[in-house]
Amino acid sequence: MKFSSMNPWTWVKFWVYLFYTGFTYMLPVAFSYYYFIWIYSRSLFVSFWLFAFYLLILLPLVTSISMGFFLRITPKPREGEYMANMNNKNFFRAIMLGGIYKPYYRLFTYSPIFSHMAKILGAKVGKETYVSGKITEPYLFEIGNNSFVGGDATINTHSFENNRMILKKVKVGNNSLIGAHSLIMPGVEIGDNVVVAAKSFVPKNRKLPSNTIWAGIPAKRIKREKK
Repeated sequence: MKFSSMNPWTWVKFWVYLFYTGFTYMLPVAFSYYYFIWIYSRSLFVSFWLFAFYLLILLPLVTSISMGFFLRITPKPREGEYMANMNNKNFFRAIMLGGIYKPYYRLFTYSPIFSHMAKILGAKVGKETYVSGKITEPYLFEIGNNSFVGGDATINTHSFENNRMILKKVKVGNNSLIGAHSLIMPGVEIGDNVVVAAKSFVPKNRKLPSNTIWAGIPAKRIKREKK
């Protein structure tokens, strides 16, 4: 991937994305500035609790609203294989959107709204589902009802092979668990009532049938659940 090989139109889009990203960050920053001016004159005790409320609740809420709105109207790359070249529109979109997602994941890892970040950023998330892991491209991730993605698990919906970028959806069914620190690769489909044990690796395009348990590197089926 060489920036020097980008054509003039790609350079224009590049700077538009940078401005666009900067604007989404500046809204919360501007809000923070005026909020701090407001609490500055308060007592030390009141200021402490106002700051805690701001850091844990208000800032994530304002930022997620800003981020969610802009990402909803931004064109997303499609599933497929693309040359790792910034002149390719799908590759360009994937790289630029990734640059927007990552800071938000890191910023809100320990925030109460973190479990909702996947949905805010475009993933299809079912009811009573908790996502505390990282998703590289949330718009390529689907998960059903009553499921759980453990802490520091990674849902990787892209890979690079022979100077090509592969984008492919990852789907998880209902009542399924992806253990902490697991790595799920592109194209994986996980059925209902499936358990992927902690620190497991599920290779790309693997299909895990319903009512099964998987563990290991690479993940292997170790038990069949009773229906």
